[in-house]
Amino acid sequence: MFRQGKGYAHGKVILIGEHAVVYNYEAIAIPIHTAKIEATVSMSDITSIHSSLYKGLLEHSPKSLLPIKKLIEKLQENLALPELHIQIDSSIQPHAGMGSSAAVAGAIVEAVYDYAELPLTIETRFDWVQFSDTIAHTNPSGIDALITASNDAIVFKKGSIPKYFPFELDAYLVIGYSGIEGETKLAVEHVANHYSDDKTRKLLDDIGNLSKNVILKLQTNQPASIGEDLNKAHNHLKALGLSIDRLDEMVEVALNNQAYGAKMTGGGLGGCVLALTPTKAIADHIATLWQTTTQESVWVLDLHKG
Repeated sequence: MFRQGKGYAHGKVILIGEHAVVYNYEAIAIPIHTAKIEATVSMSDITSIHSSLYKGLLEHSPKSLLPIKKLIEKLQENLALPELHIQIDSSIQPHAGMGSSAAVAGAIVEAVYDYAELPLTIETRFDWVQFSDTIAHTNPSGIDALITASNDAIVFKKGSIPKYFPFELDAYLVIGYSGIEGETKLAVEHVANHYSDDKTRKLLDDIGNLSKNVILKLQTNQPASIGEDLNKAHNHLKALGLSIDRLDEMVEVALNNQAYGAKMTGGGLGGCVLALTPTKAIADHIATLWQTTTQESVWVLDLHKG
């Protein structure tokens, strides 16, 4: 009988706290369940991958897929698996700051364990995704490994246990990809190189304090005030040298069309922008305006359900 294994994951967005989280402040990550990844595993004569980025033998896969290549090889070794064919169907753009590498890894792990008919604990799944993400990002925080499998938002602080953070907010969140790949590693290095400057430390401190404010306001349903904090956060990230013209233009479009607030999200120097809006109609309108410029994907989240 032909056997298949299936695995699933989804994208994420950092609402606020990016970069400050590296320096022991809190960040808030929100799952994007409509940004889906599905992995399908089946037996094959030789291990191969079929995805939008590469189709062919695993051993010949490009350097950009090294984390996935190493993950699959390690899974095969540890679980004594045969040659496999892995199909990856993703609606998440790589290098967009949406957790693509962790989501792909998580979906593959689930699919392999499903194929092998083995139980998969949350802890084991997390460890496997971290194995892959460490190759991709050197020192991943672990938040992507958690949030890309979570139903709820997560509040994360370096060195602390992540807190699942369900909330309800009378607002919608629209996320749009700029069409320009983010440069997270370069952005993190840029901030680190300037961390000795008083201005840089003050900006990071301000972002960290805004994160604290937003956490409290999410619990008391204050979307308009949260929007103001998002605007401030974007200006601070811009002052750190982490935004680019395309991101600033997308923020301006959102603010000129009745958004409560808008900001870049993730590492920066490309990637995505998010905007908080009072109604779905406004969110959809901003999404359409963004797509007209970027010709790229957008997602609208109803935050009334968290």
